[in-house]
Amino acid sequence: MLDLDLPLEVNPDQWRSKVRLTPYRGKRFIGAPVATMVAGALVFDALSEPPHE
Repeated sequence: MLDLDLPLEVNPDQWRSKVRLTPYRGKRFIGAPVATMVAGALVFDALSEPPHE
Protein backbone atom coordinates (compact mmCIF):
# COMPACT_ATOMS: atom_id res chain seq x y z
CA MET A 1 0.00 0.00 0.00
CA LEU A 2 1.15 3.51 -0.74
CA ASP A 3 0.65 6.81 1.01
CA LEU A 4 0.65 9.19 -1.93
CA ASP A 5 1.16 12.27 0.28
CA LEU A 6 4.01 10.97 2.47
CA PRO A 7 7.38 12.62 1.80
CA LEU A 8 10.28 10.21 1.32
CA GLU A 9 14.02 10.84 1.23
CA VAL A 10 15.97 7.86 -0.12
CA ASN A 11 18.45 6.67 2.52
CA PRO A 12 19.93 3.26 1.64
CA ASP A 13 21.55 3.07 5.09
CA GLN A 14 18.07 2.31 6.49
CA TRP A 15 17.40 -0.53 4.03
CA ARG A 16 17.35 -4.14 5.16
CA SER A 17 19.07 -5.17 1.92
CA LYS A 18 22.84 -5.64 1.92
CA VAL A 19 23.04 -3.92 -1.46
CA ARG A 20 22.91 -0.16 -1.04
CA LEU A 21 23.68 0.93 -4.58
CA THR A 22 21.17 3.46 -5.90
CA PRO A 23 21.30 6.57 -8.06
CA TYR A 24 18.51 7.99 -5.86
CA ARG A 25 20.49 8.42 -2.59
CA GLY A 26 19.41 11.68 -0.95
CA LYS A 27 16.65 12.36 -3.50
CA ARG A 28 13.26 13.43 -2.20
CA PHE A 29 9.95 12.09 -3.44
CA ILE A 30 6.28 12.45 -2.57
CA GLY A 31 4.59 9.09 -2.03
CA ALA A 32 6.02 6.15 -0.13
CA PRO A 33 5.19 2.50 0.59
CA VAL A 34 3.67 2.03 4.05
CA ALA A 35 2.49 -1.60 4.07
CA THR A 36 2.69 -4.92 2.25
CA MET A 37 -0.02 -7.56 2.24
CA VAL A 38 0.35 -11.16 1.06
CA ALA A 39 -2.75 -13.33 0.60
CA GLY A 40 -4.74 -10.89 2.73
CA ALA A 41 -2.26 -10.90 5.62
CA LEU A 42 -0.28 -7.83 6.66
CA VAL A 43 3.42 -8.78 6.46
CA PHE A 44 5.01 -5.32 6.66
CA ASP A 45 3.80 -2.10 8.26
CA ALA A 46 6.28 0.79 7.94
CA LEU A 47 4.27 2.97 10.29
CA SER A 48 4.66 0.57 13.24
CA GLU A 49 8.26 -0.58 12.62
CA PRO A 50 11.27 1.56 13.53
CA PRO A 51 13.73 2.37 10.70
CA HIS A 52 16.39 -0.28 10.18
CA GLU A 53 19.92 0.95 10.90
